[in-house]
Amino acid sequence: MQHPRVVRGSEAGTLSPHVIGGKAANLVRLQGAGLPVPSWFCVTTAVFRDVAAAAWTVVDQELGRFDARDQQRASDISARATKAIHDTGLTDPDRAALRDCFRHLAAESPFAAVRSSVSDEDSAAA
Repeated sequence: MQHPRVVRGSEAGTLSPHVIGGKAANLVRLQGAGLPVPSWFCVTTAVFRDVAAAAWTVVDQELGRFDARDQQRASDISARATKAIHDTGLTDPDRAALRDCFRHLAAESPFAAVRSSVSDEDSAAA
């Protein structure tokens, strides 16, 4: 089953934390408990995986030759991974979905909070 790649909070209730991430799953729980939660949206783990794949390729290529004592090499690998992520960027449909969700939020309030996290950051194993 294909899940949406950018999800409004009002549409996230049936999605797994593996799809929407820990922070969004916690917001769903708060909403389900009847607590006041401002409108929100999230970028799914699929978007993260797609964008981060290029960085993982860089890291995978370098790991066999990596010496943790070589800080310059570590910095170079980090810079290459960062560049790979920026070069990959978001797909046009993902970018359009983000704009649509943000416009929806902006219509409700002139204020927005942004919270960035890594997939499974809030899991029990983190």
